[in-house]
Amino acid sequence: MADKILTLVLGSNIQDRAVYLEKALQQLDNQLNTPYFRLSGILQTQAVGFTGPEFLNLIAQYRTSIPPES
Repeated sequence: MADKILTLVLGSNIQDRAVYLEKALQQLDNQLNTPYFRLSGILQTQAVGFTGPEFLNLIAQYRTSIPPES
C-alpha cells in the first residue's frame, strides 16, 4: 500500500500545554513509526463552548501506510 498523508490537529489546555503537545508528537512518531514531515506553528486560542484556559494548537502531517481506520 502506498504512503498516505495523515493530517492531525492537536490541542492542549491542560497544565504545561507545550509539554503535552511535545509528548503527543513523540507518541505519534513512535506509534506511526515515522517522524512528522510537516509541522505548523503554534496557535493560541480561547476555549469555545466552555470556560477554561486558552489552548495551544498545531497541525502535524505524517507519511504513513497505516490506514486511517487504525
